[in-house]
Amino acid sequence: MNRRRFLTAFAALSASLAARADNPFALPENSGALPEQSAKPDIVKPYLAVGPYADDQSRVFMFMSYECPYCEQTWYGMGEWGRTLPEPFRFVYVPLYTGNKRLDAAATGFYIVRSLAPQRIAEYQRLAFEAAKTARSSADFAQVLHRMGFSRNQIDAAAADKQTQNRIARAMLLVRRYRVTATPFFTVGGRYTTHAGFTGGDYRVLVQLMNGLVSDVLQSTHR
Repeated sequence: MNRRRFLTAFAALSASLAARADNPFALPENSGALPEQSAKPDIVKPYLAVGPYADDQSRVFMFMSYECPYCEQTWYGMGEWGRTLPEPFRFVYVPLYTGNKRLDAAATGFYIVRSLAPQRIAEYQRLAFEAAKTARSSADFAQVLHRMGFSRNQIDAAAADKQTQNRIARAMLLVRRYRVTATPFFTVGGRYTTHAGFTGGDYRVLVQLMNGLVSDVLQSTHR
């Protein structure tokens, strides 16, 4: 699909889906979506071009914060969409590191679980989002790991592991590289960034947009 055809298709898609009330990804009313006068997606350029960054060309990143209600509402559905990506693409969650010790501990918990039991990431996500609603300190997220059955020794060893440290460092690098300005925030193929602000808060339209961007990246790498 060339760029002109893609943008035309996206414009038609946006018009047909924006009014759907049964949208499973839609943000709730009065949720902080764009004001009415800005709610229509920018169909000329509903994304930003970046890079390209060759080391990310087969990745779709979802940047998220455990205090972000939209991240909590959409992480699972977006992850399920990520399972449908064509090879060699992979969908990757990237929790934010911002200098807030409490939320940084939540992000580190994600990488500890990824090291100790990657098949339980979804369980950690649910527990961490729930804990973030009342958490007062980083200890609350350590408690999440204990609730999952991990011992203090396991947690400490995983946190100190070189691979975990490298993953955390890369997460910090990616936030700077893509200039993450909102959550959830998405990057596609090391070439594009976008978020629901471009689609008036409609995540179904956002998914269709990213499908097109993935196709664009795949075609560009095979030229």
